[in-house]
Amino acid sequence: MGDIVKDMTLVKSGVKALEVLGRHSFDLVLLDIDMPLLNGIDTAKHIRHSNTFDVLLSNQTIPIIAVTTNDSPEDKIAYIKAGMNGCISKPVSPLSVRQTLFRLLEHTPHTPL
Repeated sequence: MGDIVKDMTLVKSGVKALEVLGRHSFDLVLLDIDMPLLNGIDTAKHIRHSNTFDVLLSNQTIPIIAVTTNDSPEDKIAYIKAGMNGCISKPVSPLSVRQTLFRLLEHTPHTPL
C-alpha cells in the first residue's frame, strides 16, 4: 500500500482524532467504529459539524471511511447518516483498503497536497 499511502497518522480514540484534525489537514480518515471515549459514528458527526471540537475547515469535508465488523446494510446506512463516505469490513486486508480508496476517491473531488 506504500504506493497509495504517503503518510499516515494513528490515534487511539475518537477524541484524539478530533484533536489532531483540529491541527493538521488530511486527505482521508479511516475511522474505527468501536473506539474508546467517543465511537466512530459520534466522531464522524463531530468531524462534519461540531461546536465542541475545533476541526479544521479543510477536514470537515474529507472522505471518512468506517472500519468495522458491523457492516450490515442497516449499519452502513447509519454510517452514511453520520457523514461517512464508505465502509471497510474487518478483518481489513490491503486489497479491501485499496479497492475502497480507489472507488471512493474516483467519485470524490480531491486535490492532492
